[in-house]
Amino acid sequence: MSEVAILARGLAKHVGAGSGRRLILSGIMERHPKLKIVMSHTGGALPYQSGRMDKNTKAALLPQPMSTYIKRMYTDTVSPHVLGMKFAIEYFGTDNVMYGTDYPCWDPATALKLLDEVGLSKENEERLFYGNARRILGLRDPVQAKAPAAQEAALA
Repeated sequence: MSEVAILARGLAKHVGAGSGRRLILSGIMERHPKLKIVMSHTGGALPYQSGRMDKNTKAALLPQPMSTYIKRMYTDTVSPHVLGMKFAIEYFGTDNVMYGTDYPCWDPATALKLLDEVGLSKENEERLFYGNARRILGLRDPVQAKAPAAQEAALA
């Protein structure tokens, strides 16, 4: 089962993948356009079923098709096959996908080998392995420790 991490005001909560669909149909994503939702395992079934959901959810009276809200979500590359990874990257876009291994359930070396077969450009690799997580999760560079001599001088 995929998980969804809801990131709001620095808080993260994990809920089942079906909750991604409910977050959309309930209107929460419409009412909170800056809400960040991170779906694991290449977005679970949502991206694969988005066309069917667009067709079958018109009664929800959302101002936009369901797929519009799904594409605002973020995901990782956890998939045991190259085509799943490629689909997630094409569906969500390179700016909305982060590297994932599913460790300890799956060997990171295998995840990297499969991801290499996707054939990303160096620029997209940098986004996927580093830049996207920093931007999406609001991560900063670690503060560099002061050199011991500078620390001693500061204490004197």
